[in-house]
Amino acid sequence: LSGFSETPTTGTGPAPRMGHIAVLQQPQSSQLMYVIAGQTSNNCSADGFQNDVHVLDLQTRTWSVVTCAGKAPRRRYGPTGWWNAARNGVQITGGTCGAACGACGHANDTFLLRLSASKPPVGTWEPTNTRGQGPPPRDRHCSVLLKPDEVLDWGGFVDSHTVPPQWPTDVYALSLGGTAQWTDLSKRRPAGL
Repeated sequence: LSGFSETPTTGTGPAPRMGHIAVLQQPQSSQLMYVIAGQTSNNCSADGFQNDVHVLDLQTRTWSVVTCAGKAPRRRYGPTGWWNAARNGVQITGGTCGAACGACGHANDTFLLRLSASKPPVGTWEPTNTRGQGPPPRDRHCSVLLKPDEVLDWGGFVDSHTVPPQWPTDVYALSLGGTAQWTDLSKRRPAGL
């Protein structure tokens, strides 16, 4: 790569935003990128938080709005997400949604957006029931798909009401096989340490 350049697109793309997630559908031959959630205003008001879903067809360079059914997650900024191939959809967790998330304003819920094979895709939101002690509610954390059925979640921003604010470095694993199970890997220490 010699650098970035703007790629012309057509269709209805997302409004300018920050704190969103962008997920490439797997296998990569599908050539679809989903953009979900984020914040579309510069103030900290939850009014600017989004839970909309847009898809960019990378072959045609065409944006579409994804029509979604089911119980959608609250509008949010700073969630993390990944492609869940076993369930043919985008999985998201965490983020902040202001006062709608309680005193700290952060979420630790997990949702799956199942997607159809149609063009453009149609989605159905489903809350994901999880077991185990998951990460504390947070935003701006990162996830990486370790295996097709396991995700690692690291760091983020936990609470703006503490002085100083908390930027944890903990690591959690979310096993997606069968019933989703959180495990705090920060508590596991190799023998001899």
